Amino acid sequence: MRNLSWYTPFGSEQASVQCRWPLRLLYRLIGEFRFPLRHRSYWLRKALPAGFQPKRIWDAGCGEGQSSFWLARRYPHAKVLGTDMRHESVIRCQRIARKTGQSNVNFMRGDLVAEASSSPKGCDLIICFEVLEHIHDFQSALYVLARSLEVGGLLLIHTPAAGRFQSESYGIRRYFHETAEFEPEAGQYHVRTGFELEALAKAVASTGLAVTHAEYTFGSLAMLAHSIYEVTRPRSKFWQLSVLPALMTLGWLDAHRKRPAGGGIFLAARR
Repeated sequence: MRNLSWYTPFGSEQASVQCRWPLRLLYRLIGEFRFPLRHRSYWLRKALPAGFQPKRIWDAGCGEGQSSFWLARRYPHAKVLGTDMRHESVIRCQRIARKTGQSNVNFMRGDLVAEASSSPKGCDLIICFEVLEHIHDFQSALYVLARSLEVGGLLLIHTPAAGRFQSESYGIRRYFHETAEFEPEAGQYHVRTGFELEALAKAVASTGLAVTHAEYTFGSLAMLAHSIYEVTRPRSKFWQLSVLPALMTLGWLDAHRKRPAGGGIFLAARR
C-alpha cells in the first residue's frame, strides 16, 4: 500500500458518509474544514518524529476518526485502533473504513476509565486529543494510557488550557455568545474548563512516563480564529468554508510565534 498521507487532505474520508454530493466533493477536495480539528492536526503532524514507524497505534477518543484515518494512511504497515465512548461515532467510523477500504484501521466502543481492562496493550503511539476535559477521574485515564504504552512508545495529549482564553467573555465571544449558541452533542460536555500546563505535566509524570514536551497552543491569534469559527458554526458548512483560509492563516501565524499562554495544551511523553 502506497503512503498517500501527504497527498490526501486531512479528514477527506468523511466524504464517504455524506448524503449530499456538494459535501462529498467538498470533503474530497478540501478535507476537514472545521478549524479546531484542522489546526490540531498541525500539532499532531509536528509531533511525530522523523523516521518514527509505530506498529500499534491507539487513537483514544477518536470522535469521527479524522486522526485515525490520517495515521492509518501515514503508517500503512501499522495497526490503528480508534476508540470512543459514543456508539454513534464508532458506527460512523466503521462505515467510513468499509467504504474507503482502509484495512489497517479498526474502531470499537470504549471508556477509558469504566472499561480500563479492555484497553489495548503494547502501543507504540497513543494520541488522546480533547478527551481528558470530559473525564472526572482524569488521573485514572492517564494511568490507563500509560499502561497501554510500549517501552519507547510515544503519548500525545491535547486538551483545553484553563484561563482567560476559555472565558465566555473572551474576545468577540462577548458579542456573539447569545446568537452563536447550539445544542451540544451527547457525550461532548466538559466537566472542567481546562488544565494548568505544569499541573497536567506533573499528573502525566506521576504515571511513570517521562514528559518530553509541553507547551501552550491556540494563542491569541488562533483563539481569534477559533472564536470566529464559533460564530460561523451554527451557519451553513459552505459559510464556514468561506472563512477557512483566513482562519488557517491566523492559526499558522500563531503556531510560529511565542505563546506564554493559550487556549490549549499540547504534551508529549515517552515510556
